[in-house]
Amino acid sequence: MYCRKCGTSNPEDATVCQSCGEQLTPAVQPRQPIEPKPDNYLVWSILVTIFCCLIPGIVSIVYAAQVDLKWMMGDYAGARAASNSAKTWALVA
Repeated sequence: MYCRKCGTSNPEDATVCQSCGEQLTPAVQPRQPIEPKPDNYLVWSILVTIFCCLIPGIVSIVYAAQVDLKWMMGDYAGARAASNSAKTWALVA
C-alpha cells in the first residue's frame, strides 16, 4: 500500500505511513458499473389483463414481477430476460 502524501511503499496491513506518519486508508476496490434497471412492464401487463386477454396478461404480470426480484438479487441478465418476456407477452396479447 502506498502513502497518498509521500508515496512511500508500506506493508499492506500498515495503518500509518512508516516514512511520514500519515494515516493510511486501504484502497477501495472499483465497483462494477451497474447498468440501468430494465422496465418491468407491469402497468402494461395489468392493462392487457383487464382490457384484453386474461391468460397472456397473467403470464406477462408474472414475468414483470420477476424483473425487480432478479435485479435486487444481482441477476442482471435474468432481469433483462424477464423484462423482455413481460414485454413480449404484453404485446402479443
